[in-house]
Amino acid sequence: MKYISIFFITIFFIVIFLLTSFIRDSYFLNSISETKEIAFLIEEGQSAKWISQNLEDQGIIGNHLWFDFYVWLSKSEKDFQPGVFTLRPGMSYANLVREMTLIELQEVSITIPEGFTLEQIGKRLEEKELVTMDEWSVAVSEDYRNLFSFLKSQPELSNLEGYLFPDTYRFLKEVSAQEIIVKMLTNFGNKLTPDLRIEIEKQGHTIHEVITLASIIEREVRTDEDRAMVSDLFWRRLSAGMPLQADSTVNYITQKNTPSISYEDAGIDSAWNTYKYTGLPPGPIANPGIASIEAAIFPEPNVYWYFLTDASGQVYYARTNQEQNENKSKYLR
Repeated sequence: MKYISIFFITIFFIVIFLLTSFIRDSYFLNSISETKEIAFLIEEGQSAKWISQNLEDQGIIGNHLWFDFYVWLSKSEKDFQPGVFTLRPGMSYANLVREMTLIELQEVSITIPEGFTLEQIGKRLEEKELVTMDEWSVAVSEDYRNLFSFLKSQPELSNLEGYLFPDTYRFLKEVSAQEIIVKMLTNFGNKLTPDLRIEIEKQGHTIHEVITLASIIEREVRTDEDRAMVSDLFWRRLSAGMPLQADSTVNYITQKNTPSISYEDAGIDSAWNTYKYTGLPPGPIANPGIASIEAAIFPEPNVYWYFLTDASGQVYYARTNQEQNENKSKYLR
C-alpha cells in the first residue's frame, strides 16, 4: 500500500511539473533563453506540423510536441501565413503563433486598380511605405525587354506604362522597386496567354498597339459590353485614318480626370493628343485590366463612329458627327 501511494504521488508531481512547463512555455518564455533574432520562413502550403518541427530544428523552441499541443489547443493549425518572420528563442508559444498568423506584421497587401497610371501606382506604393517616388521613377525607366518577350514590340525609350498588371499583390516590407516591377510584369505575362498573343499576331497587330488601345478603352468606358463596342469603333477609325478623339488621351497629358475636355486642351501639341494627331499615341496611357485587353483583341462589330461617356459612366453612341453633337448637348452639361 505504501508503494502504491508513493507511485501516485510521483505521478501527481510529474503531471504538475509537465502542466507547469506547458503553461510557462505557452504564455511566458520557453526553455531557451537566448535573445538573438532568427528569420523564419513559412512557404505557401506548409503544414502546422512542419512549422513546429522547423521551429525546433532552428532552436526557436525546445520541444515541437509541446508547440503542436498548444497549436491544437488554440485551434491555430490553419491560421499560419506564408512569409518571413523575425522570431527569437525564448518567445512564448502564444507570441510565436501571434507573429506567424498576422501577415500584416511582415508583409504589405496592396491593390492596384485597373486604369492606374505609373504615377498613381508609385504614389500608392509610397503611401504603403514600400518605395519612394524617386526609387519608383528610376525603376520604371529601366529596360526590361531582355527579361520579358512581350516587351519586344515596345519602341525604344518607352517606359512601362500599360504593362504593370493591375491586381492585388503582397510584398515584403523590404522589397525593392525593381522586385515589385518584375512581379507585376510576370503577372502581365501570365495573363497575356499564348493564345492571346497568337491572335494578336494573326490580326496583324503588335502587343504594344493592342495594349495602347486597351489602355484608352480602360479609361473611356466601364462595362465589358461597352469595351468591346468601343474597341471596334476605335479600330475602324484607325483604319479609316480618322483621329480617335479620345478625351482620356488628353486627360493623360493634362493630368485631369473629366468626362469631356476643353477646346483649349484639345489643341495641345502632344503626340498623345488623339484630337490633334491621327493613329495611336506613342504608348499606353494607363495600365489596363484583362477585360480591356481582351476587348482590344476581340472587338464587337457595330455601326457607330462616335461615342461619349457621361459622368455616371453611361455611354451614348452615334453614327454621325451631328448625332454626336446632339448627344453632347443632351448629356454633357
